[in-house]
Amino acid sequence: MALKIKENNGIYFAEGTINASTSFNLLTHLNHLINSEKSLTLNLDLVKNIDNNGVFAIYKAYKNALIKNVNFKLTGKKSNAILKQFNINKA
Repeated sequence: MALKIKENNGIYFAEGTINASTSFNLLTHLNHLINSEKSLTLNLDLVKNIDNNGVFAIYKAYKNALIKNVNFKLTGKKSNAILKQFNINKA
């Protein structure tokens, strides 16, 4: 399944699968948003599957947001499990 990212009221919703095939595009899109926004909220409720590549892409975007002083939040039921994998607390 492809990955779609939609925006609604300032929150970005990822929908589909985040894996080796889609993680680069996700990272590119998130980095573009980080470069143009002061804060970024990514909701993962509609993500069907995520592999290590997807987790690493989100981690890299998070680290980039820290460097650029952009508030990066993950929301949704899967966010805690993902955040535990890179050992940070949910915002």
